[in-house]
Amino acid sequence: MINLLHRARNAACGWCTGLLLGLLALVRAQGAQITVQAAGNQGFDVYAEGRPVAPIRLAANGAIVADNVVSNAMGLILSGLHTSDPLAVTFATNDYVSVTLPAPGDTNAEPVVQFRLTLGQFNTNRWLALFPDGPAPFHFLVCPMATAQVWHQRGWLNATPYADPFPLLQDVHTGSPEISCLWNRNWSYICPLGAHPIPMIGLWDPSAALYVGYDFQGARATDQSERYIATA
Repeated sequence: MINLLHRARNAACGWCTGLLLGLLALVRAQGAQITVQAAGNQGFDVYAEGRPVAPIRLAANGAIVADNVVSNAMGLILSGLHTSDPLAVTFATNDYVSVTLPAPGDTNAEPVVQFRLTLGQFNTNRWLALFPDGPAPFHFLVCPMATAQVWHQRGWLNATPYADPFPLLQDVHTGSPEISCLWNRNWSYICPLGAHPIPMIGLWDPSAALYVGYDFQGARATDQSERYIATA
């Protein structure tokens, strides 16, 4: 599962940070026509030639939901965002996530995911209570792939626990695991995209010939807004 994480611009502000614009995210299925369908009010599913390839959720455990979901042949928009516990996090009323699909017949383009996400009040204890299986940082746009053997981050390829449990779940190193968080071994290290030589994160299942990822090259080449987002 890959996640995008909000990174505070100013440590003194904590979670009360300003808006972010993520300009480009990528889901590629080479040579296939891509469509999306809303997954209730929790996110959307991506299909290639009718085959499900990527379930994208606003957050894990249904922690973030949308009151409004509008879809058509060109994509969809989720707005009216809030957490399942409305006292955990507050967002601006004009925050949204949108998906714009390539034109019909264009198999060389990727869906573009744009979002505006403004964190207002943030209650740490209430947010953590939404994840009884272990602590989770504030995250959004979750993409799980249970059969992925590799995750791709900072231009590196790392084995997922499906392929090899040691790097993420078992490595003790010198008391500080190299690629997992000390506070939850189910999370990898959290890297701001501004520190990525290649600003993308993805999951790869070679046996299914499937790679799904978020690519922020467009943001880096324009307003550099990717530096306010991290991945894990």
